[in-house]
Amino acid sequence: MPPEERSARSVVEKTQKVERPTARAPRVLVGSEELARLRRSAISQEEPFASAWQKVLAAAEEAMTAATEVYDGADSVKLRFAGIETMGRVRDLCLAHHVAGEERYAAKARELFMAWAQHSPVPGSRLSREAYAGQSHGGTIAGLGLNVGLLAMDVAHAYSLVWEHLTPRERGTAERWLRFLAVLIRDGHEAWTENDYYGKQDFNNHLSGHNMGLAAIGFALRDQAMIDYALDSPENPRDWKEMHNGAILTSAKRNADQLWHGDLTLTKGAASPATGEIYDRYRVVTVRKGRGCGMPYAFFHQKMLTQTAEMAHQNGIDLYDYTGPYGENLRLTYEAYAPHLLKQEPVARSGYYIRNRVYEAHVHMYELANRRYPDSEQIGEVLRTLNRAVLDHEAFGWTSVLLYGENR
Repeated sequence: MPPEERSARSVVEKTQKVERPTARAPRVLVGSEELARLRRSAISQEEPFASAWQKVLAAAEEAMTAATEVYDGADSVKLRFAGIETMGRVRDLCLAHHVAGEERYAAKARELFMAWAQHSPVPGSRLSREAYAGQSHGGTIAGLGLNVGLLAMDVAHAYSLVWEHLTPRERGTAERWLRFLAVLIRDGHEAWTENDYYGKQDFNNHLSGHNMGLAAIGFALRDQAMIDYALDSPENPRDWKEMHNGAILTSAKRNADQLWHGDLTLTKGAASPATGEIYDRYRVVTVRKGRGCGMPYAFFHQKMLTQTAEMAHQNGIDLYDYTGPYGENLRLTYEAYAPHLLKQEPVARSGYYIRNRVYEAHVHMYELANRRYPDSEQIGEVLRTLNRAVLDHEAFGWTSVLLYGENR
């Protein structure tokens, strides 16, 4: 038996006797308010809700014939995408069942979820941990925490939705797997600290991905110690609050103090960041298909910070109003990037992000932002202007506008 698999089995065995409350499903991204809004939206004839609900139903029907394939190999990128695909099907099936009440949806959701949760070997137990030296494949320790963290977000979300359809024994199996995924994320998180954040990328999106995954597992397991570690802990030098304060740029901070040393503002005299921009903007130098990646990476990081805040909100912890020492706040990030989504000149097509790719599907996160910052004119303008029935390829699928949206 490979040492990684022995380690996985050891973690699973050690957590078999943990007592867990069973009175109600855990809350991750969705609570009773969101489910009530989903039911209203599903019967609405108004757009964008009608179109989005038809997309969810179509996805649920497609999931009914999906094979129960599980990735148990060494590549963390392949694990991430394979798992997210299956957990998305579980989400769509559970939400279709919630509205339509058809038991076939619930039965298929349970089948797909448990195929992963009870698979042997444990999914993730064979992942490679190569030392990072610039490789772009999914076998490095540098990518381990992010890839498993993104998977864990969707597993925890799916678990919270399928929970009511599982037996107590199945819930225990699922929670042991989640706890093992947390071990992998911690290993990846600690590798970043031990390696000086891989080129002093002190507030890189990977670190927020680690926190998001750990928070998701913590809320799914009702593990307060894990939640605290992810959100605000002296044991975690890059917890959510530290990342929030470091990743959100403001005009109140010196560029040399807040930007990565390779940011074009420091190396080429490019424009200084506006308040609310995100640290990962320096990825403008990463070019894919002829377009820079600073904007997509900034959105990606914003998304992980926000989803962590939403999980906290669902469990009585307010991070949306949290403000850092230089005025950092999540609201600022949505207002700063609104002109880019709206392609307003000169912001979107010149200056720092020139020739960067802008993914209008990111509008789905503005549904959440609008729910938590309802008086923001910039957030409202994005929702009034862009198509809102869009697909998120991770936690939400087509459901963001149904769970959080309203017309205003």
